[in-house]
Amino acid sequence: MPRNNGARNNGTPPLPPSALWSVRDDRTLSEHAKIAYVMLWTRGTDIRPSMRTLAADMGVSVRTARCAVRELEQAGALKTVPRLSGPRRNDSNQYELLPVLGEASPAVPPALSAAPPAAGDADEDRTMKIESEGRNSLASRRARPAVTRAEVIHFVRRAITISYGSADSEDITDGQAVALWYLLINNRRVADPVAYLGKIFEETPDLNTHLANAGTEEDWDAA
Repeated sequence: MPRNNGARNNGTPPLPPSALWSVRDDRTLSEHAKIAYVMLWTRGTDIRPSMRTLAADMGVSVRTARCAVRELEQAGALKTVPRLSGPRRNDSNQYELLPVLGEASPAVPPALSAAPPAAGDADEDRTMKIESEGRNSLASRRARPAVTRAEVIHFVRRAITISYGSADSEDITDGQAVALWYLLINNRRVADPVAYLGKIFEETPDLNTHLANAGTEEDWDAA
């Protein structure tokens, strides 16, 4: 159950646990966005931590926390309401969490509702689970289709928007986006390309550094 941390209720009903599962299952959200969502959810119905407090809760920098909030806003999972503590004086924002659109997950994950295995069967069940997960993972890797050029451009532009802002994302060409993909990801098997690129961009404050190293799409095609 979400805790209120002593904050007064603003009348907004808390989201059910199924909202957390919908965010967890959204493969387009980065890990930082998901952590930020959970940290905000635990604050109950009156959600208004400062960005510094949210960053401390997440265990990340203020810049990373701010990027995570922006990503949640763009995904429609978070609504930010500015607040004033006095004339022309800003206070910490008020946040309203929204469930991610899509098929709702069960309120209680199956792993939590299922009865625990008998003590004597624990080792056998664990071995069978590891073998099954290994086979499924191998089959998934073999069946995974190649990423299209349009998907590459989408992933790169979204990561740039989250890390540097929409202006930088709109300034680059499709060819530059593809070149950045070749430079930073290429043939790596990455489960979440947006989160992967975001970690790289977070360590480099200037996007032009990556653009200079990436060159053009034609350079990579000719290589």
